[in-house]
Amino acid sequence: DGTIRNMATEMVIDIDSGIQESNLIVWPKNMGTTQQWQLDGLYILCPGANKVIDIEKSQTVSGAPVVAWPNHAGLNQQWNIVPKLR
Repeated sequence: DGTIRNMATEMVIDIDSGIQESNLIVWPKNMGTTQQWQLDGLYILCPGANKVIDIEKSQTVSGAPVVAWPNHAGLNQQWNIVPKLR
């Protein structure tokens, strides 16, 4: 269904608001456009908001905020999804 769901809480990743540099939050699933994600190569994008998952301001420190931001092809927007081995 395009959501990214937490196994413990059943909540999904959502964009807090529709503005640029919006925080990512967990929220009960409502199938809103800001809860639907796609993997596109190295990017995790939210087509409904026209944003990708981004490490804020290209920070390289632990605990850096993760936000939704327009795609600019920065390294801080590129992700490698590593599957869990069973």
